[in-house]
Amino acid sequence: MAVLNSPGAGLIGDDIEKAAESAGFQCPTVLIESPLASTPMPVSVGSTLRSVMESLAPVRGDVRQGTVVLLGLSIIDKDWMSAREELTGYLEDMGLDVVCCPGAGSSVAEMAASVDAEYAVMVCPEMCSGLSEYYSDMGVTVIRSESGAPAGLDATEAWVRKVAEVTGRDPSKALGRISACRARIRDRFLGMRYNSVRIRGLTFSIAGTTSVVRPLTEWLYGYLAMAPAAVVCDDGGDAREESALRRFLESAGYGDAYGREPETGCDVVLCDGITACTMALDGDCRIGVPIGYSSMGLDDMIPRPVYGTGGVLYILDEILHGVRGT
Repeated sequence: MAVLNSPGAGLIGDDIEKAAESAGFQCPTVLIESPLASTPMPVSVGSTLRSVMESLAPVRGDVRQGTVVLLGLSIIDKDWMSAREELTGYLEDMGLDVVCCPGAGSSVAEMAASVDAEYAVMVCPEMCSGLSEYYSDMGVTVIRSESGAPAGLDATEAWVRKVAEVTGRDPSKALGRISACRARIRDRFLGMRYNSVRIRGLTFSIAGTTSVVRPLTEWLYGYLAMAPAAVVCDDGGDAREESALRRFLESAGYGDAYGREPETGCDVVLCDGITACTMALDGDCRIGVPIGYSSMGLDDMIPRPVYGTGGVLYILDEILHGVRGT
């Protein structure tokens, strides 16, 4: 159970801790003070999950060899279930067992037992801010890819290689699946040469979590030859990721794009679902691609995550269909 202290209650000085005690709850209770509601979303998500773990107060026992906790994936992520399935699959390909994914479908019992895991692998560093430190303090080996979140082909491959490097596992099967995706894209591009060539030189605006924006920007520019016109990161971004993103843009000659909100007249806009869909409907961009939480009521029957090869195929589908229709 979580009890949220609204800004109004905090303003008038209601004592929610005393209220929770007098209510006599028969389960662990997490009290979330109002200042947390005003922090950037990634900070509040990570902090809340850490508070839940601290409330459960699990004691680390014998380490379960070869087990993994998947950190930094949440129900706020677009199609998080498909992303979890793919990323879990890569780890299982290396002989690892994913026992918990806090904030993305795991039970309280799984979270309490997760402190016995051997490894914790970050997906999006911002979304597990505070939580990753908790697991590290508990003695769990925390793994983080230097390429940011596994978004785009190169970053997904780097994520797998980093896990293999730290755990000493064989990544060949997982890397083979990514290579197969590369081959599929190459073959499709050869078969639709006209539309694939039309992608080159398109301008794009992108907004979102820094650890996701960075690898996607690098992939769109390096793999698809698209030009970044506006690149902006949500508040609460990881400082290392932000620095790496700015260095990349400067080296590519697009340093002025950093910090600019999605622009009207841009060919492709990748951002939260409402903004992307609204800009496309209003004619403010040619193609809108939701990569953040959407409240547009879209009912996706096929996987459309942002992470992994599934995310690559989803974004390519949206861009290619948009090019074909313009």
